Amino acid sequence: MVFALTAGSLFLCALLLKPFIPALTGSLLIVTMTQPLAKRLRQIFSHRTTAAAVATVIVALCIIVPAAFILRMVAMQALGGLQLLQDAAWLDKLQHLIDQIRSYLSLRGIPLMGNDLPQIIKTGAGFLGSTFLTLVSGSVEAFTQIVVMLCLLFFWYRDSDDLLAHLRKTSPLNSGEERLFVKYFKRTIRASVVGRLWIAAIQGFLAWIAFAALGVPGAVLLANLTSVCALIPAFGAFLVWLPVVGYLLAIHAWTRAVILFTIGFFLLSTVDNLLYPFFVGARAHLHTAKMLLSVFGGLWLFGISGLVLGPLVWVTTELLVAICMRRASRDESRNAGDTL
Repeated sequence: MVFALTAGSLFLCALLLKPFIPALTGSLLIVTMTQPLAKRLRQIFSHRTTAAAVATVIVALCIIVPAAFILRMVAMQALGGLQLLQDAAWLDKLQHLIDQIRSYLSLRGIPLMGNDLPQIIKTGAGFLGSTFLTLVSGSVEAFTQIVVMLCLLFFWYRDSDDLLAHLRKTSPLNSGEERLFVKYFKRTIRASVVGRLWIAAIQGFLAWIAFAALGVPGAVLLANLTSVCALIPAFGAFLVWLPVVGYLLAIHAWTRAVILFTIGFFLLSTVDNLLYPFFVGARAHLHTAKMLLSVFGGLWLFGISGLVLGPLVWVTTELLVAICMRRASRDESRNAGDTL
């Protein structure tokens, strides 16, 4: 009976925490990466509450607020490009160009799929536009996530010693297993952050090559902006190259627009999904196949937070299984010795 009540309570707690998975993931990443800052502030300020408040303010001003501002600014700029993609005038011109290509290929016996590409683009742009409008409007949900993240950071900076002492007291792991667990935990989180930075840099470099080769003005600036936006998983690079495609269409550079759209859709916006398992898996000492499964499984289960939580859950499970097997092997050896 007690076991059933405990399991039910844990399930309810999981449901309570589910809406705040992004805030929990963000605070976990920031805490892991800002530990040196927190230790330094504790040496400067004798009072733990003061040190925690200063650390939280620094993180908010240097990380969270700029990130939210950049995301909002990029979303507003992307809205302009998406509105252009819904413009009836250039959609008609695009349809005319597609009809010409289809006629040219049909004369040579080459079939071409008859999908209504302009309508697909218009529909997709409308959907993405509504998504970006949610970001720009500063929804209550996003504000709540930020507030919860800041609260979690403050309480961790202030009460981390007490929390860790409580965890050690209630943990079924011995001291050696706990150190191994913390080591793998930190390594996986840091691998996720460093891997994301490297991939964003690669996406920016590829974008610079594409923009420069197509003669797009301000290729270096756009490439740097791509690197910053690529830190946003899944659709970050899209926020830069799609408005550039709209610009090329506006100046009637049809061929360059089609080439850039192809490069952006099939390379710039997908290369991160291919590179992430390789970069993060190598740093987390996790096989590429396992990393691939954990990343895409995490994305399916947790959303964007799954980029971190997926590998973290996999590494934690592997470590716990290894600990259980080691204990079982140790018990077998001990029983064999007692028998002898």
